[in-house]
Amino acid sequence: MANFEAFTTKWIVSEDRVVRCLADKIDRALTFYDFPQQDWSKIRTNNVAERAASASSGNGSGRSGRSPTKNRQRELSER
Repeated sequence: MANFEAFTTKWIVSEDRVVRCLADKIDRALTFYDFPQQDWSKIRTNNVAERAASASSGNGSGRSGRSPTKNRQRELSER
């Protein structure tokens, strides 16, 4: 959290609202760290475009050619 404190100190004056919003939600924003590292790239975003780019480039899930929605459905059904 030292990095976040440094970020807050640097930006609180010029971007007060943004820093306060992020500070209120920092625990939720970093929840993916509670899971095994191999799962981070799968769960760190809900941005469909980012997940699709990751899947098609071979980074992360290794499930190229499948839509992000189907990837998520498969992940849930495997649990």
